[in-house]
Amino acid sequence: MESAFDTARLEVLREWQETHNSQDLTAPKRFKLEIRDTEWGYDLKQDHLTVARFWVHDGSPQDIPGLDPNATK
Repeated sequence: MESAFDTARLEVLREWQETHNSQDLTAPKRFKLEIRDTEWGYDLKQDHLTVARFWVHDGSPQDIPGLDPNATK
């Protein structure tokens, strides 16, 4: 489990660096980039917008009673 969170952390750091480097440094307003630690992994936020989300998921989630996984909208 720890290695999954380490991988998510490394990926959000990589994405932060790429996004930061791609910002126009001559623009009048630069966006605030922030990494948020969540209980599921990490979010990369640009001001109030979620740019990327790196979450750790269970490969075989449990069924939720009363919910048909084969139902279509």
